[in-house]
Formats: sequence, structure tokens, C-alpha cells
Amino acid sequence: MRYEHPDLLSVAAGGHLLPGYDMVSDPASANDGDGRDADASDPGDWLTWAELSRSGSSLSRCATSPSSSSWHGTQLSGLAAALTDNGIGMAGAAPGARVLPVRVLGKCGGYDSDIVAGMRWAAGLGVPGAPANPQPRGSST
Repeated sequence: MRYEHPDLLSVAAGGHLLPGYDMVSDPASANDGDGRDADASDPGDWLTWAELSRSGSSLSRCATSPSSSSWHGTQLSGLAAALTDNGIGMAGAAPGARVLPVRVLGKCGGYDSDIVAGMRWAAGLGVPGAPANPQPRGSST
């Protein structure tokens, strides 16, 4: 998720993005230097020649050529909840909705276990090693 995107922004900055969680457990796939953490911002899922040609790289299993980032979560969040009447971009289909970003996939996809953990966390269910989701229904305090 791109919290600085001018058509989304965090709730604290007047936007619709709640604090989320990063459930991507594989640091190479996560592309943010670590595994699971409280920073749901998306560094991108791009692939470089260097990554693909690195001996033993787990990333070479999913692609044979470099690619740019899809920004999938940011695109879908914008379709749903982009800010209205700000003169930027577009208006979301549900402009008053809040978005709870939960990263579950990174470079080359990810693991079912991370996806399941993300769904559980978003629903307010416990996930070992992760704090409780303080806003399981999108409420904001």
C-alpha cells in the first residue's frame, strides 16, 4: 500500500487508509528487508536482472525477465476508496470507505500460510507473533 498516494492517504492525514499489517514472512519476497511487521506499506514487487541471475535466488522460480511493480493493492484501494473532490485522479466507488491494508504477497507471490494469517488478522482473529488487530471492522479511533 502506498500511504503517501495523494488519492488515498492515511486516516491520520485525512485519507482512508487505516494502519495495517505486513504478513509476508519471506524477507526476499517481502522486498522490505524483513518478514512480518506492523508496516503494511508496499515497497513494490518489481524484479531486476540482478535478482533473477543471482545463484540460488528463490525469485528466479517465478520469472525469466525483469518486471516493474504492479502496485496491485494501491490500484484496488483506489478503485474502492479514492478521495473525492480533491482534483486528483479519480473518485472511488465507495468514497467513504476505510481500507485496512494487509500485505500477504510480495515478489513472486507468496505462501498460503501468509494469506491465511492475513485473513485471520483482518477479521480480528489471533495470529501467532502478530499483535491483535485494533480495527477488525474498519472502525477508527
